[in-house]
Order: sequence, then structure tokens, then C-alpha cells
Amino acid sequence: KMLGGQSIIPGLSIGNSQKNEMILMSSRNSSDDRTNPEKQMEILEYLKTLPREQMATFVDINRELQIDLSSDVGLLEMIKSNPVIDRSLSPDGHWSFQYRPKFVIKNKMELLQNIARVKNGILEDDIKKCYPGIEFDIMSLIIGGDIIASKNKEKQCLVLYPRGDRFFSKLSGTVTATPGQQCIVTSTSLCDEIRRGEAIKVDEYWYRIDSAIGSGSAGEQTQRSSAPPSVTLDKDLSDKNKYFNSFTAKSLPLDGDFDGDREYSGVALKHGCTNDVKECWKKTVEGLKPFIGNEEALQQELLALKLLSKPFTGSQESKRRLGGKQKEKKERQKRKPREATSASGYGVNAHLRGTKLEQILREK
Repeated sequence: KMLGGQSIIPGLSIGNSQKNEMILMSSRNSSDDRTNPEKQMEILEYLKTLPREQMATFVDINRELQIDLSSDVGLLEMIKSNPVIDRSLSPDGHWSFQYRPKFVIKNKMELLQNIARVKNGILEDDIKKCYPGIEFDIMSLIIGGDIIASKNKEKQCLVLYPRGDRFFSKLSGTVTATPGQQCIVTSTSLCDEIRRGEAIKVDEYWYRIDSAIGSGSAGEQTQRSSAPPSVTLDKDLSDKNKYFNSFTAKSLPLDGDFDGDREYSGVALKHGCTNDVKECWKKTVEGLKPFIGNEEALQQELLALKLLSKPFTGSQESKRRLGGKQKEKKERQKRKPREATSASGYGVNAHLRGTKLEQILREK
């Protein structure tokens, strides 16, 4: 594949060290039965794994994928013409490649603006290489309630959506947080108002209620102990979990040390209604089940409780009355031409009385 130390591909020059390494790798690729489209897809997926600022050379691709671009003109042209792959030719004639992300995002503000612009959601995998620290910013936006995250089961990654207006509730009593400490003191029990895994705002910082199990080490955590992408939950995490930090009537564990530079004593916030209000609503919903789909029964119940002064406008009885009125109105409209040309002389056509037009109208 090499002639006198030169590549057979025009415009491509390879140094001695790279040449030796690629010759050794090429010998391992002699029995490769992958098609060029398959190789191109493998190269694309490999480029996606690289940091945003890093580019891959021929040697990198050959070492990681056992694909020798220096010996395959057709595949090289496919890579160079791929619209989602950026290419660069160095002064010494070496090509290098980089994945072109769907979004160009440089900071947290631009991240939030792009998510707000794409109403159908953005895949986290499509933006997580845009800049260093973007995954931390994504998580902070989720916990702070600035965006909504949902797990895409097919692609096994998060989809990020704009949230719109946010709604917060104050938790009962006050909390006291000390810088550098994970557990905060509560003046009253919050066990019925917020669950493990839910987001909580202490001073100007957002956290989750800690849900670490076992000894608290990352290696011991399981799917059932992990907080979901949502910031509020409809039910507790698994009953099988044995938590490392206690959540009691007097203390509450955060999922990290308090970041403030001074002790904080004041109210804490959570997203949406407190859980005791949610439970009250659920019990109310149970009592409404007999009326779901039965409009007449609901109407009668509301009338009996004096919560309704007259039947619904959309009820069957109202529809019957409305239908009767509409029928009567149509009959009046049908009689109107005859009444208008009656012998009494009243009506819009009274001025035609005694003319040939009156006779024609009567015949109709």
C-alpha cells in the first residue's frame, strides 16, 4: 500500500513512525469483511465519543477500529464528504476528523436558550460534547426546575424539554443548614411533605433529598435507589432500599454538602404541591370515581349539594330543550315569507301589495 515511503493517496503524507504503526495494523485488517458504509458508521460513532476539542487521525482510527483510511480511497472520500464530520488537513498533509454536533452551545445560558427553542425536546447525547461541564449544567437545570427531562427508552438517554412557568411550595417550618454539612436541621417534620429523590431549594441552592443506600458509596447504588429525572415524585422510592443517611422529623439529608458560605436558617422550597396536599387530592379523586363518565349522576349530586344552581348547558336535558327551541325557530323562519306577504299588509313585503310581484310570491 506504500510506495517508497509515500502513500498511494494523492496529497497524503505519512511520517515514518505513523507509517510503521499503520503497516502493522494493516496486516491485521487483511481479512476485514466489513462494508464501507459499516466502517463509516463505526468511525462516526467513535468520533462522537471524543471530547469536543479533540480530532482523530488516521492512526487513531486504525488503532481503535482497525480501519485503515490510508489504503481505502473510497472510504476516505465517504468520510470527507459526510455532512456531520468536520475534517482538517495539517500543513504536513495529515487528515484528522471530528464529529460535528447538531447544536453549537458554549455555556449554560445558550444551553437553556436552545432547549427553550426546540419544543419537541433535545437528546442529551446530541449536546453532551458541546463544552466541558455541560452535563453538570444539564443536571442543575433539571433539579432547579428550569427544564423537564424524560428518559427515552429506545435511545437510553434523556430528552430535555422546556418547562415554562414554574410553581413552588414552601415547606413547613424552617431549616438550618451549615456550610460543608450534608444533613440539615428541620424545625418541624417534613417527612409527609417531601420524599427522598425530590428536589429541594435551601437558600439559593438546589439539591435532592439523599437516596444513597448501603454505605453511601457510588458503587453500591442501584436503579431503584437512583432519583428519576423528574423533580417531584408521585410515590416513594422502592421499599427495599436501606438508606445510608436518616430522614427524620428533625433532620433531612441532602445529596451533597451545603454550598453556602454562611449558616442558613429559613424556609425551604420544593416543586409543585407538598405531598400531603397531593395525598388529599388523591383521596378526593377516589370519591369521584362513581361520577366519571356519568354526567347526569354528577349533575344531580352537585345540585343536591347546592354547588350548582341549574343543569349543565351540555347535559342531555339542556340539549333536548335547546333542540326544541331550535326546531321552533326554524318553523317560524319557514312561516315568515307567507306572513310577510299576508293580506294584512304587515311585513317586509307589504310594499308589494297589489302588484304582480305579490301574486308571484303567493304562487310560490
